[in-house]
Amino acid sequence: MYYRLLSAIFNKAVKWKLMSENPCASVDTPKVDYDPENIHIYDEETLGQFLNALETDQKVKTKYKVLVYLALITGMRRGEILALEWSAIDFERGQIYVRQASEYIVGQPLTTKDPKTKGSKRKLSISDDIIDLLDLLKEEQIQQQNKKGERWVSSDRVFTNNSGGFMHVNTFHNWLQKFTSANNFPPISPHDFRHMSATYKLQEGAGLKAVQGDLGHTRVGTTNRYTHRLEWPPVMLRIECPLLSRG
Repeated sequence: MYYRLLSAIFNKAVKWKLMSENPCASVDTPKVDYDPENIHIYDEETLGQFLNALETDQKVKTKYKVLVYLALITGMRRGEILALEWSAIDFERGQIYVRQASEYIVGQPLTTKDPKTKGSKRKLSISDDIIDLLDLLKEEQIQQQNKKGERWVSSDRVFTNNSGGFMHVNTFHNWLQKFTSANNFPPISPHDFRHMSATYKLQEGAGLKAVQGDLGHTRVGTTNRYTHRLEWPPVMLRIECPLLSRG
């Protein structure tokens, strides 16, 4: 984060012609050491309660339900989900094509970039229930666009702000903190869903290579770090929540 902030400051200085170049450009981006203590995984009971609260809370907007299910089912990165476009969804086949990601650097506007690795450009399967939820979200988006009229910012993004512009990368995280706090759940982050996705898929019999492909990892070793031991084997979670079925 310090590196990104410094780079943003120097980029602005170059733009204002106060410097000839950004010194951060010649420095490799620092790598953050992996700390499993910073990852929080809901056990089967807590996750079931969380999803039940998500479905029964009338104040939860459709877009946040879709964000949660896509993060949990597909294991997509937060930036990949927020950069998802309607044209990248095959409604007939129940497939999503991951082609890009949103990125935010302090002091700079939101940008769209290629996914993190070569293997990150991938095709993911989703259930009919998720397709139905996406259809509902699209209908609501069209209704909101009609209300805003000329004030609506047109784009092909699935997730937008109230005016049609790109949803900020921190919006999902901020909503999740409020939702878990209001419903007395342990705090989690959007990235934790990625770990839960890998963990539950392996617990339910998916192969490690298949999970690696879903997460878009180049190396299996990286995927191994995303799997965690649960306190007890989960009871087929899709029975509790049909939306988790891969169809």
